Amino acid sequence: MLEEKVWTIAVLDATVPKLQAQVLLTSQLTFKLIGLEDELRRERELLEQERREADDLRTELGHPKLRERIHSEPILKDAAPKE
Repeated sequence: MLEEKVWTIAVLDATVPKLQAQVLLTSQLTFKLIGLEDELRRERELLEQERREADDLRTELGHPKLRERIHSEPILKDAAPKE
C-alpha cells in the first residue's frame, strides 16, 4: 500500500487556489499512476506463473505447451491431395 504523501508549493500569494488545486491534482494523479503500475506488474507476474503451471500440467498429460508453435505442412487451398 502506498504511503500517503503530501506535496506542497510555496505560494507568495495565498489567494491563488488554482495553483494549489493543480498541485493537489497532480500529486493525486501521480500516486494513482504509481499504484496502477504496481498492480499491473503484479498481474503480469501472476499471469506468467499461471502460464508456467498450465504448461507444466499440459506437459504431464503429453500435450504441447499453450504457446508452443506446432510445425506442420501448410494446407494449400484448392490443392488436390497427394496419393
